Amino acid sequence: MNRTTVINFNVTMQGLKEQLLNEVVAYEKPELEQERKKLINQTSENKKKLKIQEDTLLKGLASSTGPLVDNIQLLNTLETARSMAASIEEDLEEAKRNEISINESRNQYMPVATTGATLFFAIFGLSSVCEMYEYSLVAYTEIFCKAIAEAKKDSIPQNRILNMKKEVQRSVYNYVTSGIFESHKLMFSFHMTTALLFQEDELNRAEFDFFLKGNTSIEENIPHKPDVLSWVSSNGWKDIQTLIALGQSWSTFVEDLTNDSFLWKEWYDDEKPETKTLPGEYQGKLDSFQKLLVVRVLRPDRVVYAIKDFIIDKHGHVDPPVFRFSTVLQQSSERNPILFILSAGADPSGELLKFANMKGFGNKYKALPLGKDMEAQAQSILDGGIVKGHWIMLQNCHLVLSWLKDLEGLIEEKMNRPHPDFRLWLTTLPTTDHSFPVGIPVSYTHLTLPTNREV
Repeated sequence: MNRTTVINFNVTMQGLKEQLLNEVVAYEKPELEQERKKLINQTSENKKKLKIQEDTLLKGLASSTGPLVDNIQLLNTLETARSMAASIEEDLEEAKRNEISINESRNQYMPVATTGATLFFAIFGLSSVCEMYEYSLVAYTEIFCKAIAEAKKDSIPQNRILNMKKEVQRSVYNYVTSGIFESHKLMFSFHMTTALLFQEDELNRAEFDFFLKGNTSIEENIPHKPDVLSWVSSNGWKDIQTLIALGQSWSTFVEDLTNDSFLWKEWYDDEKPETKTLPGEYQGKLDSFQKLLVVRVLRPDRVVYAIKDFIIDKHGHVDPPVFRFSTVLQQSSERNPILFILSAGADPSGELLKFANMKGFGNKYKALPLGKDMEAQAQSILDGGIVKGHWIMLQNCHLVLSWLKDLEGLIEEKMNRPHPDFRLWLTTLPTTDHSFPVGIPVSYTHLTLPTNREV
């Protein structure tokens, strides 16, 4: 009977942490990483030698026909194997001791690797928001390595580690937000921040779930709302019942809300309550995330603003960098096409032409709107551009989805020795039916066109 084995090659959190740790140590302590690799090779070779000796010995015993004491050759083999095995076992024990020492030195950089792995899994789920948001581990690792290289140097190891963590966070935030729509940027920033807090064990799962879902019960029989809390909305009062069930900081919330109703009403009436001091002991008792829960149940209209304040308080990443074509050009290469994922009505072609003229490529800039029966012309322009170093813009790729798979193969085939000045720019509207070849957003640099941009 034929059998098929399906293997899941998705990276795991632990596996990615180890992989990124190797990158950090290779940059910070290259001699340590070389020593680790040498130790792995030596251990592998010693185990291989030990296996060869065992096999030789077993083969000799199996083929021996007379008394063992009369088989001088086999006795010599036994003695050689015993001596070699003792030596190899000694080497293996020494290798274990060295491995422990090396790992102790390496593990001081684990917080950086953990941050990197956490952020990768934070962006990995973005494709569920928009199928065009696809990212490759190869590209992500490049961003990670560039971040640790650009992080501020410091002779104190703990400060250096903190600087690397901050730079990884900043670089990943800039990298991701340059390729997602404005409406999704705050969501990602919040997701990134909470993912890091969970990784650092600084966020309560039950409180986080409440923030996302509120009171999901269909039960209508809830306690009567006191008259002094008439200003609390019906939904807010219902959510408060779930909040106080979380216990700890919330067990006396209704009682405190009622007793200090005048102060709470004053806070509630403020135009920007999320910026004001909470009444009673709650300002000092609650952390910044828990204060979000108060805003959620009492002033849900201010939650978005409160989220921004929370993100700034924790990690500071809430405003994406200004989009500049000059920055895109610096980060691009002749082998890495650039894909613009556009909202309806957006068109970067005019600005790109202006930028091409600024950079002296005006006469080498070729733009072609794609559509029915335009594939041959696009291929011809592309063939010439790769050789002559043109800037090629192929617009409206969503109109020729069936041809994009051919384009992938064509680019892979022709990119052996492209002209160093060659650049390929693509534009598309997002698709929603998984018809866009996933290899393009994964392999190419994909960008959106924000309102705050400069040529």
